[in-house]
Amino acid sequence: MDKFTVAEAVRAVNGTLCANSDMNSEEIQSVSIDTRKTETGALFVPIIGGRFDGHSFIAQAFEKGAILTLSQIAVDFPHIRVENTEQAFLDLAEFYRLRLPTKLIAVTGRVGKTTTKEMIHATLAKGLSVQKSAGNLNNQTGVPQTIFTIDSSHDAAVVEMGTNHFGEIARIAKAGRPDICVFTNIGDAHIEFLGSRKGVLKAKCEMLEFMRDGGSIFANGDDELLKTLKAERNDVTTYGIDPSNDIYASDIESLGLDGACFAINYSGNAIEARITAPGRHMIQNALASFGVALEMGLSPETAVAGLLDYKPVFGRMCIEHCGALTLLNDMYNANPSSMKASIDTLCYASGRKVAILGDMLELGADSPAYHAEIGAYAARAGVDCIIASGPESSALYASAKSLHGDTHYFPAKDELIKALPLLLRRGDSILVKASRGLEFERIADAVKALSSSL
Repeated sequence: MDKFTVAEAVRAVNGTLCANSDMNSEEIQSVSIDTRKTETGALFVPIIGGRFDGHSFIAQAFEKGAILTLSQIAVDFPHIRVENTEQAFLDLAEFYRLRLPTKLIAVTGRVGKTTTKEMIHATLAKGLSVQKSAGNLNNQTGVPQTIFTIDSSHDAAVVEMGTNHFGEIARIAKAGRPDICVFTNIGDAHIEFLGSRKGVLKAKCEMLEFMRDGGSIFANGDDELLKTLKAERNDVTTYGIDPSNDIYASDIESLGLDGACFAINYSGNAIEARITAPGRHMIQNALASFGVALEMGLSPETAVAGLLDYKPVFGRMCIEHCGALTLLNDMYNANPSSMKASIDTLCYASGRKVAILGDMLELGADSPAYHAEIGAYAARAGVDCIIASGPESSALYASAKSLHGDTHYFPAKDELIKALPLLLRRGDSILVKASRGLEFERIADAVKALSSSL
């Protein structure tokens, strides 16, 4: 982070300095919301959450070296008094971001945000100094945290922006002020709060209000809603498998679970590319990354070389060869679109294919229908064994069972784990996927433990 003064921080958050006025000229070395990461010279920001009130940790932050804190209440430490610390955190991040020469690439969509962010980062890092969001820090506290890890030495920063309510993207995009906006797709994620797929699109497009002048948009033109942006704006580049897109893939050769080779077509030119991750959606992510790389000034050759440096984030379609079994670990989150993509990826495997599927959360009143749809999809896709777990997944099981003989249901994870030795065979490829709240990492661990005994 580049340093700034206490006086600048006070102005940025429209607060009142409750400390010796001599502090105005002191420099803030870093900004932290976590005392475990607070360092000497830091400004501490106490966030009020569902389980903890950060104000309770102010004393601990000063013990770690903080010189100042934001606060909504009077405290016995040097502080900037504000009405709302979370909003002040966003305001401070906006002030800091506007000082940076760094180009900011914002990535949003209902699924694939983290994977696309990681792939864009890998591609750009082949020729530029690039920062990125850690993990999935994509909300109103995560995005400011990422912004404060950027400094003026970075040519670019790839920042994930997520939402499940209207107005959230607007608040974080205002802080981030993106130069390039990437839309991965629009679907049924968080539909419980956003009402419809058009509601999802409207929420994601809030970031465009805060895109900087002269900015660029990359949208997945294979998505029926996203491709409408092209007709509405002249700053949109579409990408996808369909040749009607501005950047599209052709001559696709599947390498099974080892990825794919394909040609990237752009501006009347074509270049050969390869990725090491399987699935149509991964090719779409690669096309977005290629387009952003060209926009940032990299050569086509450098961009396709960077695609090979992509490594999956743990829990997001990590393919692990565990002795007698192959685990497709995609347990971080789930919605109907990502479920289908993961089932499709499993079908690239050779040998017997097993899908262990759990509940998809935040789908609202239509949740049973969505789960039934996924059960039917898995049954028809070529999966050899379907295993469902979780209360919502009873509808998935019933639907799959009506079409597929080798289908099993376990209301609880513990029952499923006990049954795994009877269900899995040597040489199986096993997909493990559910919403994060189901904590399916226990099942993934059980699959890995079992692999040594088969």
